[in-house]
Amino acid sequence: MKNREYLFLRQSRKTGFRKKLFACLLLGAITLGDTMAQNVKRITLQLENTQLEKVLSAIENETGMKLIYNEEDIANIPSVSINVKNMDVLKAVKQCLKNTGLYATLKDNTIVISPVTQAGEIKGIVIESAVVNL
Repeated sequence: MKNREYLFLRQSRKTGFRKKLFACLLLGAITLGDTMAQNVKRITLQLENTQLEKVLSAIENETGMKLIYNEEDIANIPSVSINVKNMDVLKAVKQCLKNTGLYATLKDNTIVISPVTQAGEIKGIVIESAVVNL
């Protein structure tokens, strides 16, 4: 009889531990999700008929993020207007680049703006190298 009682107590302890472990993991996942969502930078900006370079500079100043682009690519873009409130920075930049032939990607804390290319076309500099053992 005592063996059965001992076995029952042992199993209930395992079940209790599993429930506590599951609750801790669930709480950790929820907290991590909130933390990750807070890392997304948001921007509120209103500019009318402004050069794209000035808009991008304003976005850099407001968010502290770095924007990388080729000045020649944006030189011929007509003035743009932007009116965003509490919008994700990447979405705001993409809104500025709509119908310009440019697109934006996010890498770490940097937004890279590049020309849209056709499939198979490489635009930019390609560097090939080889390692030779002496």
